Amino acid sequence: MSVPTDSAVSTFIDEYLQALSKIVEKTKKQILETKIKPSFPVEFPVKADVYMAERGFIVYFEKAEKFSLAFTKERPSKPSGSGEFIPYRLFEAWKAKAGKKAQSDVDSLIAIPAMLEQQEQENQAYYEGIQIEAMQFDIDGYVDFLSKSNGAVAKTKEGAFAEVYDLVTIQQKFLGNFEYLLRAGCEALDDLYFLIDSEMETSFDLALHGRYVPAMATLRKVFEVAMRALYLDCQKDRSLARQKLSAWIEQDQNGPPFRNVIEAILPEEVDEALTKVLKKVGVFEGASYRQELYDGLYRKLSRYVHLRPRTHNYDLEFLFPEFVPSLFTDYHDSFLSVILAFETLLVFKFPQIVEIRGIGSVAERYSLLRFSEEQCKALAELSAAKST
Repeated sequence: MSVPTDSAVSTFIDEYLQALSKIVEKTKKQILETKIKPSFPVEFPVKADVYMAERGFIVYFEKAEKFSLAFTKERPSKPSGSGEFIPYRLFEAWKAKAGKKAQSDVDSLIAIPAMLEQQEQENQAYYEGIQIEAMQFDIDGYVDFLSKSNGAVAKTKEGAFAEVYDLVTIQQKFLGNFEYLLRAGCEALDDLYFLIDSEMETSFDLALHGRYVPAMATLRKVFEVAMRALYLDCQKDRSLARQKLSAWIEQDQNGPPFRNVIEAILPEEVDEALTKVLKKVGVFEGASYRQELYDGLYRKLSRYVHLRPRTHNYDLEFLFPEFVPSLFTDYHDSFLSVILAFETLLVFKFPQIVEIRGIGSVAERYSLLRFSEEQCKALAELSAAKST
């Protein structure tokens, strides 16, 4: 949206007023009979003050002894509604049609019956076309602004090739595992799996474009929904679990608090045993896996939802999204941690899922996302021990 020069505006106003004075002279009686205060001058000569605003210029007309036109850097202290506003986006279409605008302004005010119907039809088509063009201009400009982040995508794929391949591979496997959920007894996960997958793709796409804060925030949603679905699938009372699921996703009721979810899935005694096994198979090195899920991973992801200035505002430091290796690596590691948590609890609570064969094929089965066969076997043995 270019701002016209003072010269172009002056020429337009001069031509407009010349045409207007002739039209008003012929139709002044009809103008006065409308009893509507016109935005254009009826008495001539006039003084015109022009204020170049952000999105258009405003012309203020006052009766004067002789014609004059002046540009002001500050908005004149005129009564509200007393100025004629010309948007810059319309000026290109109007600047060569000052006389037509003058005629249109007068005709619109006095509503000459013989001309009004035809003029309204012409004006409607004309202004609709201008409006669509202006809307298209705004859309194209904003989309062009967003598309500048495409450079970040290319740089991310080049600078973090191995990490990008990790995430692509996991997402492809994740979606392919859908068919095994219901047969393993994961009703809530089955119901919410495509939502989880969609949010996972959205998070990944944001990270590819260098938008790390919303990517992390969306990753928290993936983590939350997956854990809450697993929590419901672990309920012994299946009827009550279905009611809770319905209330959560259909009746817009809040799901259970996240800490309660993690503590219900992993009571203290179970957490101690699981932590030992995860240490033994080289998956986790901390003191408590349950604590790591809530006080570690969940709190970390939450910081990107509840933005804390001076610590997590780095997205605002770039004019356009950029590939930042350290931030993408952090995102990659967080993504893998979410997937690890999901697969750990899924295989631990529903070890039968890794043995279910694909429908119509004896070869296909659940694709491991982060675990090896040996690590899965260790989780299955712990699960069997805790269920006896």
